[in-house]
Amino acid sequence: MDTTILYECKECGLNFDVDVFLGRSARTYGPPEDCYPAEPSFVEPTECPHCDAEVDECEAIDQASDYLQAYEEDR
Repeated sequence: MDTTILYECKECGLNFDVDVFLGRSARTYGPPEDCYPAEPSFVEPTECPHCDAEVDECEAIDQASDYLQAYEEDR
């Protein structure tokens, strides 16, 4: 699942949008047409646009997961 979060750079404090793809586990059972490979989680951009500090991917993924979980609970 894709979502966008507001990320704060740990180096310069800039807030900017980071797109987060949470990935998915592989499905290897059932009919072949229902199976698919695993997809890894990733973030984009991977660096701050102001100071080029690396985005903490784990923190961004956790923040996106928390956001999506809260969204699902409110539905």
